[in-house]
Amino acid sequence: MAFACFQNQVVSQGRGLERNRRGENEMNIKVKYFASMREKMGCGEKSITADQESISVSDLWTQHLSSNPMPTNILIAVNMEYTDASHVVKDNDEVAFFPQVTGG
Repeated sequence: MAFACFQNQVVSQGRGLERNRRGENEMNIKVKYFASMREKMGCGEKSITADQESISVSDLWTQHLSSNPMPTNILIAVNMEYTDASHVVKDNDEVAFFPQVTGG
């Protein structure tokens, strides 16, 4: 199954939550893809601006990263710590997706 890496969104360089034109909170998230996930998504890294204070990894995927379902056989890390898709992402977090690695 092939995925499409959507156009990077413009991200403000400020710190903390910021106000957008409508007065709502925005948060900035850095997303990284590794190994075969990079190939499937068509890019290695992108920045996302979300119009909310927090979002789960699974909601981040469906709302901002891909129109395809999140693969069930991938590993997820937030700020370099393994987690699952229910983890809540906050402003300035880094989310990484990569395939499970097997070896012998």
